[in-house]
Amino acid sequence: IEEEVKPPYVFNKYDQEIIAPDEVQDLTIINDFMKDHSWASKGPITLRYKRAPMEGGRIYTHFQTLPMNKIPIRINTLINGNPIVEVDYKANHLRMAIASKGKHPPPDPYLVILDAVPEAETRERIKVFVSRSIGSTNEEIAFNACKEHRINRELFNKLKDATQKIYSDIGFFNLMGFGTVLQSSEGQIARQLLLNGVKAGIPALPIHDAFAVEEQNCDWLVEQMKSIWNQNFACDAAIAVTKVSK
Repeated sequence: IEEEVKPPYVFNKYDQEIIAPDEVQDLTIINDFMKDHSWASKGPITLRYKRAPMEGGRIYTHFQTLPMNKIPIRINTLINGNPIVEVDYKANHLRMAIASKGKHPPPDPYLVILDAVPEAETRERIKVFVSRSIGSTNEEIAFNACKEHRINRELFNKLKDATQKIYSDIGFFNLMGFGTVLQSSEGQIARQLLLNGVKAGIPALPIHDAFAVEEQNCDWLVEQMKSIWNQNFACDAAIAVTKVSK
């Protein structure tokens, strides 16, 4: 399935008139470059704000919606007919939240929480709790979003207490929606990396807190992700690489 790559590339659900000209220019440069390349579910790469400026601001494309968790379809697709590699920022929102307070996050802060609350059983459940709590405007909304992942009230409270003790002031249950601010930071990192790809002649596809490139460009992508992270936060990035199993 392929969609025509054409503008507009920047959207603001709150007010379409509030759009930065430099963002329109950058997304136009990125899309004009990507038009000449091929990938699965090809379509425009867009920057989307859910509310006011600085709230939301992630970069999206249809490619990132391809299945990957239960059925690893996306990693088995191709860019320009070549095998791909995906490189992730590990625990990205939590590490950004910790780093934004001037602290140095561990490589995988989810595992630190799991050590403190072993009854949570899995890293994935910790990830769900953290992402829902950072993204919710109050505690009750966060809890209701966690229930479908078998997080009951007792476990929720244990995770809340342990996380706030280990990582204080990281923006849980924030009326201003701290999670959307982190999404904005994530979007700006993606915007810079995709522009650097244009300059290097390397097509890169965003996958929320990860990117996909042709396998031969893996080293370039890892270096770019580390460099851009270090420009934004005074600590090292935590990177995970996924390749096709052979």
